[in-house]
Amino acid sequence: QKVNLNNVTNIGESAFSQCKSLKTIKGNKIKKIGIDAFYQNVKLKTIQLGRVTKIERGAFNECTSLKKVNLSKVKEFGEEAFMYTGIKQLTLKPGVKLAEQSLDPRTKIKYSVPFSKIKPYIGDGKCWNKVIGAKGYQLKLTYKVKKKNKTIVCTQKADYIGRFSKLGKKLKQADYEIFVKIRAYKYKNKKKVYTKWSKSTGFFF
Repeated sequence: QKVNLNNVTNIGESAFSQCKSLKTIKGNKIKKIGIDAFYQNVKLKTIQLGRVTKIERGAFNECTSLKKVNLSKVKEFGEEAFMYTGIKQLTLKPGVKLAEQSLDPRTKIKYSVPFSKIKPYIGDGKCWNKVIGAKGYQLKLTYKVKKKNKTIVCTQKADYIGRFSKLGKKLKQADYEIFVKIRAYKYKNKKKVYTKWSKSTGFFF
């Protein structure tokens, strides 16, 4: 099923939620997509929404067949807006606002700024979205052990903190929440070049 929404400017909350037959959406005038608007549209494959500037919480959550999307004008993503989709890669412009877990952590991000000016997106403390072109990540973790603050810095290639890795086993001794921020790195003339640090995000093991 194909839905043409060319005369629509806003899609309301849960408008097409759990629709099992919708495959294509086209709407050149749409600027805002509401909460859970296309939640669990499991057959949705194509969306053409070139003028959308705001996508609210859960709008495309669990659209598992959705693999490619052009959202070049979006300025704000709500929580879980694109969680559990099949989207492999997104391009983000500077200044885009991303809430917690806006994107599925398996989605790679291409940033339209020089590498050193990238501020990586970390939607969940234990995992983050890969930065295209990065060779690895430096982590800075802060937590308490026996009521004393502890900060460690480490480098790894993985885009997550493994529960049973050497680092994961060390973090299990934390008394409370663990706060982490990351920055990506690559090599230029055999020297490491870093992005900016991400925001700090907390999690519990």
